[in-house]
Amino acid sequence: MGRFWLKVWLWIKVAILALIFVYILTFSLENYSNTVKVWYSYRRTIDTNALSLSSMTFFAGFSFAILARRSIDRRLHMLEKLWLTPSFRR
Repeated sequence: MGRFWLKVWLWIKVAILALIFVYILTFSLENYSNTVKVWYSYRRTIDTNALSLSSMTFFAGFSFAILARRSIDRRLHMLEKLWLTPSFRR
């Protein structure tokens, strides 16, 4: 009976990955031809397609999230190290 549920779990994963792939493919095909104006400074815009804009926005957000998380971890590590030194113990 354990092998049956393992196979069911495997097919669920395959179906979810296939749905994600179809979604990404549909999103790419629909947004490739749409042009958008991106404002980046006062009275300055760039004409680009929506697909490149959304991918740049996604990667910028991903990079910001990683940098923010690493800086928070470093600050917490510094605080932990500060409180565990023998000179600050009471």
